[in-house]
Amino acid sequence: MIWLSHPIFAPAMRQPTVAARLRQIVADYSGWHFVHANPEQGIDPPAILRLAELKLPVLAMVGELDTPDFRQITALIGRELPQARTVIVPDAGHMANMEAPEQVTQSLLEFLKVNTK
Repeated sequence: MIWLSHPIFAPAMRQPTVAARLRQIVADYSGWHFVHANPEQGIDPPAILRLAELKLPVLAMVGELDTPDFRQITALIGRELPQARTVIVPDAGHMANMEAPEQVTQSLLEFLKVNTK
C-alpha cells in the first residue's frame, strides 16, 4: 500500500470514498508486473515524436492537481495537435475519473457528440 503515499494519489486520497476504492484496487493487485518481465515493446520513433501523424480528433484530459509531468504531457499534446481538445478537470488529480466522475463523463460526452457524426 506504499503506492498510495505517492504524490500522484494525494488528491484522490483526500476523498474518503475514492481513497477506499483505491485501497481496494491496490490490495487486489497481484504485483504481476513486479515478478514478470514487462512484455511491452517500445516503438521507434517514440510516440511523442509522431504526434503530428495523428489525423483524428483527440481529447487530452488531465486533472488540475495532477503531477507536473502529466500536466506537461497534456499541454504538449494540446500544442502539437491542432485538432486536440484539452480539458483540465478542476480540483482533480491523476485519478480524475474517480475524483470527479461527473465532470469527466460530461467532457467525454461533449467530445464524442462533436466528433462522432
